Parts: sequence; structure tokens; C-alpha cells
Amino acid sequence: MRRSVILSLVVFSFALTAFLMPGCKGPSKRMSFQAAQQFQPQTADIYEITMTTTKDFKFEQPALEKLRQEETTTSVRMTVEQRINKVDETGAAEAVITIRDIACRVIQQNNVQIDFDSRRPEDQANPLAKLVGQSYLVRLTPDGKAEALDTSTVNTADIPGQEGRLASRLFAKEEIAKRHEILALPDLGTPLKVGAAWEHIVPSPPGLLSSKNFRKVYTVTDLQQTDSGKTVTVEMNASESAASPDAGQGSMGIFAKMLDNENQYTGKMTMNLDSGKVLEYGETLISTYTAQEMNPKAKPEQEPDTLVIRFIQSIERKLVQ
Repeated sequence: MRRSVILSLVVFSFALTAFLMPGCKGPSKRMSFQAAQQFQPQTADIYEITMTTTKDFKFEQPALEKLRQEETTTSVRMTVEQRINKVDETGAAEAVITIRDIACRVIQQNNVQIDFDSRRPEDQANPLAKLVGQSYLVRLTPDGKAEALDTSTVNTADIPGQEGRLASRLFAKEEIAKRHEILALPDLGTPLKVGAAWEHIVPSPPGLLSSKNFRKVYTVTDLQQTDSGKTVTVEMNASESAASPDAGQGSMGIFAKMLDNENQYTGKMTMNLDSGKVLEYGETLISTYTAQEMNPKAKPEQEPDTLVIRFIQSIERKLVQ
């Protein structure tokens, strides 16, 4: 009996010691760390990047049994190779971006204008297929900024019509910067831990129905130990800022003030802290404007006429390999 008690105490003591041993759990939620991109010369990664902008509206008139809906969307998905040429003393990299495949879908007032996917064999004759294999040069910084350095190697001159206009926009310097920047990273040297937060005041994107500023709050929500290293999760939620908009009234001008407005602006990033690589990153703004009015012909039990206008803009980026 005494022997069994002793053995039980030994087993319990061993289990308790193992439980308390450092390194047997994941990283402490109170651990301080920094989040910054790291680049190594002569290395390459593959990313899939999707950027979408949609404007749509829905006008319902129950009393007249009428419904009108309209959508205008531009969506571009690129798979690109990011090859690091060199890294300077600040940690910023010069990278060659080469398009591996591309898909474009353009809808104008419900009419599909462009529907192209370089992965589809039947689309190889489309002029946009010429973009596959083309490259341009960018500068990437540890804190997520991106700048187009050289686009002279990109040739879109022989892509005619609407496809040509779309191709030209894709390689405008500001569009390239949007495609490669990571807005969820803090300023360099910022100490972080789970629960830490920082904010940025940003203007509304072009095309929003009314001009405004947004207060974007980024919060570290998780830190995990994985087989490939420590992975941090940062989530973003934004709200309309009290700060005055920089300029302009938006695409609807003063009419936007006649509509009720609701905004959902969210984002998320996961990053491997050991490799300094962003695994996934995305931000989405859904801005909804609503107006309601009773139709003179409506019966008491019928719903009012309702107009809903939406502006949606999103970017999604993920490390493929």
C-alpha cells in the first residue's frame, strides 16, 4: 500500500514538473515581440493577390411589384512570383514581380465586359494572355510599404480596346503600390504583445459615395507556436473618424447626406514572425446607403419603397509557396 502511494506521488510530481517546464507550451501571451517583413536576397515566393471593387444598387417597390438591380464590378486575381534582388541597410528590398497567371472580370451595369482567366485553355487567344510572364520592379519595406520602381518592362501597348485600358490601369504606380503594400504592420520598432493595438486615420477610397475619413484600429489577437515558427494574428476594425475629410464630397455629392449610411470595414493578417513573411492579409470595406419612402399606391400592410446602394472594396493576399 505504501509503495503504491509513493509511486502515485512520483507520477504526480513528474507530471506536474513536465507541465511547468518552460518550452512545453506555446509562446506566452504576455511575450513582447516585433512584427516586420524580412527579405533575403536571391529568394522567391509565390503570392496570390485579388483586388475587387463593386458598386451596386437594389430598388424595390412592393406596391408596384417592381425590382431593379444593377452591378458594376472590376475584379482582378494575380498569381505572382516575388523574387528578391537585393536588400539595403534599412532592410528594404528590391523585388522583381513576375505574373504567373491572371484572371480579370469586369461587369458594367450588369453586362459582362471582360471574363478572362489565363488558366482556361480557351482564353489563350485573349489579348490579356500577353500579361503572363511580364515583370516589373518594386521596393518593399519591412513595415509594409510598397513602391513601383520600374514598369518600363511591361508592355500593354499591343492590347487593344477595353482589355488594353484595364491592363494599363493594372500597372499604374498607385495600383502596383496597393497590390503589394501590407497596411496591417505597425511602425518599425513597435513592441507588441497579445492585446496591443495601434491606429491610422485614412481617407475614404476613390469611388465611395460620400467622402469621409476612417479610424482603422489594428489589434494583436493571437500568438501561436507552429511547426514553422511563431505566428501572430492581427485583426482590424474601422469606424468613421470625426476628422474632416481631406477633400471632395464623394461620387454622390450632397445627395449622399439624404441616405442612411452604414460601414463595415474589417481586416486580418497572419504573419510568421521567425521568417518575416506575411502568410495571409486582407481588408474589406462595405459601405451601404439606404433610403425608404412609402409609395402613394401602397396598401397599409405593404413595405415602403427601398433603395440600397453599396460600395465594396477588398484586397486579399496569401502566400502560396
